[in-house]
Amino acid sequence: MLPNSRRFLFCGKGAAAVYLARRIGLADPFTLLAGIAAITGHNWPVYFHFRGGRGVATLIGSLLAYDFRLTIVLMLVGFFPLSLIRRSGLSPFSLIVG
Repeated sequence: MLPNSRRFLFCGKGAAAVYLARRIGLADPFTLLAGIAAITGHNWPVYFHFRGGRGVATLIGSLLAYDFRLTIVLMLVGFFPLSLIRRSGLSPFSLIVG
């Protein structure tokens, strides 16, 4: 599998969690918890002895499913520090904090 297709699947995993939570009629705080649960499951999977990825693609997928406009604003805020410091590891933090 190509790396880009894996990122697409990871985004889909986060979006599916938020979509299903909304589909069954959960309120917004619980919809956000579904997205956080998908990110947590990606970052610390039980089957891989709690060693997973960074969860950025899953975070973006969850945010896209929750609110598209909010995601665009947060991604712009996240890419600004990336352009200044050129370290991709710190950009997700600005996406979350923003």
